Amino acid sequence: MLKRTITGVLLVAVAVGFFFLRNINYQFFHILISLMAIVGTIEINLIMGDKTSSVQKIISSIASVFTCFAFFAFELTGALVTLAIFFIVLFFIPVFKRGNMPFESLTCSIFSLIYPTALLIPAMLTNTLGDISLFALVLTFVISPAADVFAYLVGMTFKGKKLCPEISPKKTISGAIGGLIGAAVAGVVLFAIFKNSFNYHLSLNGYIYFGLVGLVGGLLTEIGDLVESYIKRSFGVKDSGKIFPGHGGMLDRFDGFIFASIFIYFVMALI
Repeated sequence: MLKRTITGVLLVAVAVGFFFLRNINYQFFHILISLMAIVGTIEINLIMGDKTSSVQKIISSIASVFTCFAFFAFELTGALVTLAIFFIVLFFIPVFKRGNMPFESLTCSIFSLIYPTALLIPAMLTNTLGDISLFALVLTFVISPAADVFAYLVGMTFKGKKLCPEISPKKTISGAIGGLIGAAVAGVVLFAIFKNSFNYHLSLNGYIYFGLVGLVGGLLTEIGDLVESYIKRSFGVKDSGKIFPGHGGMLDRFDGFIFASIFIYFVMALI
């Protein structure tokens, strides 16, 4: 527990550090998201084991690096073009192998191109939303941990019926409800703190709006966590990696964040 707590504190410190760097140049924050994407891609390739070849693993990992660099240089257009190029390259590998490659290998390699790199592009776009981007990023980085912490505390206190024992035996329905409440509260509190720091247009009361944003973000966090658990269970892996002592790998720590960040980008772009 001590190791997990220390690692958690260090992760928060690193995130806060990048928020400060963002004041110097907003693109510094892209580095943090890029690290998440690149390390996450390496982890998903390792999880898949021999389902994909070493060539496919190398190509999808290089694709993640190039996509992140392309976003630095050309933002969304550059990232999408880069992904499309590598998508085509991965489709050509079975041809070069003259068909001596299982279709499962192709689908797994394509999946490693999408998850997590392509799914993290909205998080990068969130950093380009102008005066609302700081609040949007804080919202993204706080809602998911709030959902996780409240889910853990409520789940440990009330226990009760399991949420999805076939995928994640420790998660409970009470914990899931607690996570949703915690995320909703986080959305309301953050709006109260940041409401005077950006311009927005809402037909709904701001507190209600961001309470709902927190609620849906919390739900997507829990779905993302279950999806990651399903992937690991499908490949017989306990943790995605060991980069964070007590927390596992990058995907173990930011699985829910990935899904919530997509939703938060779009709702923030709308206002």
